[in-house]
Amino acid sequence: MLKRSCEIAQVETSELADALTTINATLSELGFEIRHTIEQRTGKACYVFVNTMEDKASAASSDMNHAELSYLKVLIGKILGEPSLRYCIDHAEALRASNDKSIQPQITKTQAQKTLSIYIAKGWLEKSPKGNYCLSTRTLVELGKFFEGYEAETQDWQCASCLSPVTIGYQCASCPTRLHKFCVTRGTGRQHICPKCKVAWPATSSPCLVIGEDAGVRTKRAKSEELSSGEAESEDDV
Repeated sequence: MLKRSCEIAQVETSELADALTTINATLSELGFEIRHTIEQRTGKACYVFVNTMEDKASAASSDMNHAELSYLKVLIGKILGEPSLRYCIDHAEALRASNDKSIQPQITKTQAQKTLSIYIAKGWLEKSPKGNYCLSTRTLVELGKFFEGYEAETQDWQCASCLSPVTIGYQCASCPTRLHKFCVTRGTGRQHICPKCKVAWPATSSPCLVIGEDAGVRTKRAKSEELSSGEAESEDDV
């Protein structure tokens, strides 16, 4: 898509930043834009063709019917409302969400199953390696303004290093600062400290808070350290 866009705008792909600026200047007149972001699981650069209409939810409706759009809104709310920063829901919960009264017209479980497949195929949602439904790169970029309101006021939505949204990564244990896993080294610097509150940020990212479907799950190292600490205390008591 990028190559074709460059051909239409008659610019060279070698100067990517300048090319995007030139291309977006033309696309903006049509209500579109190409935005740069990163894929949270791999750290690879991504370029998303975005509808820049002011109403982001309406922008998504260009390739959805009313029921599909309503269902997606409900799912986004469920995913962002998950406790412990998990930002994902399982298949059963996704199907239960189809009973929400805000979805009009109402859809059956069979229709919900089919619609979930459509969201995956069109890139609005993605399935994690564990089979949970998560927000896709496309959704994070194109519908960002729509779901920012779900964030608690005490939390920072963006990665402190790359400034892209973080729904998979880490959060400082002492402040709301977030970093993607692949941004930790760059974000914490040689001193391995939080870029905002300046407390130590261990290279292992523990005891930092995990963001994503493993949120709240202790690492093997953390469990081992806890066990060792308990054994040491027992020996002291003796």
